[in-house]
Amino acid sequence: MIDVLIIGGGNAALCAALMAREAGASVMLQEASPKIWRGGNSQHSRNLRCMHDEPQDVLIDAYPRTVLAGGLLASMTTTTFYLITVYTPTFGRTVLNLSTTDSMVVTLLVGISNFIWLPIGGPLSDSIGRRPLLLAISLLCIFTAYPAMHWLAEAASFERLLAVLLYFSFFFGIYNGAMVAALTEVMPQNVRVVGFSLAFSLATAVFGGFTPAISTLLVQATGDKASPAYWLMFAAVCGFTATTILYRRQKTLAVRTV
Repeated sequence: MIDVLIIGGGNAALCAALMAREAGASVMLQEASPKIWRGGNSQHSRNLRCMHDEPQDVLIDAYPRTVLAGGLLASMTTTTFYLITVYTPTFGRTVLNLSTTDSMVVTLLVGISNFIWLPIGGPLSDSIGRRPLLLAISLLCIFTAYPAMHWLAEAASFERLLAVLLYFSFFFGIYNGAMVAALTEVMPQNVRVVGFSLAFSLATAVFGGFTPAISTLLVQATGDKASPAYWLMFAAVCGFTATTILYRRQKTLAVRTV
C-alpha cells in the first residue's frame, strides 16, 4: 500500500517525495521522461541547490552542441526566407534592372506562395518523416539553386524572376514546415523552449540577417548575377549536415534509453 503517489520528477516533485518519506510515508514517484532526462530542471540547478567540490558542466556537453546544430538546421529556412523576401526588391531593381513595381509584385506573390506551402510541409513530414524530407529539400537546393539563378540572370525578366523565386518559395515552405517540428523534437525536453529559441535566433541573426549583405557582396566580388545562389547552397549544406548529425544523435539516445 502506497501512502503518497507523486506524478513527475522535477524539483517540486522531488522535494515533495523527500518530505513525505522523511515524515514516514511510503512514496511512489512516477516519471515519464527517458532515463537520461529524469529530474527535470533539477539537472541544471544542481550547482545552486547542492554542494559540489567544483562547478559541474551540466550545460557544457550535449545541450550547446544541440543548439548549434539546431541553428545550422534552421539556417536553410532563414536564408531562403530573407533571400526571397527581403533581398528580392534590391536584387530585382539593382542587379537585374527590373522595375520597382515588378520586384514588389514578385515579393507579394512569393509571400502568398509561402502561405500555401508552409501548411503542407508539416503534414508531409508527418507522413514520410522529418529526416527524409529535410535531406531531400537540402539536396534539391544544393544541386538546382545555381542553375535556376543562372537561368534567371542570363535573360532577366519579370516572368523568370517570379518562376525562380516561387521555386525557392517551395524550398522554404516545405523545409520550414518540417524543420519547425524537427527542431522541437530534437531539443531535450527540459530545455526545449529555450533551446529552440536560441537555435532559431542564431540562424536568423547569422544566416538570415546577413543574407542581403552577403548576396550583394557576392555579386560585386564575382560579377556573377547568379552568385547569391552560392550563399543559399551553403545554407543548404549546413541544413543537410545538421539533419544528419541531429538524427544520428537522436538514434543514439534512443538506443541508450532502451
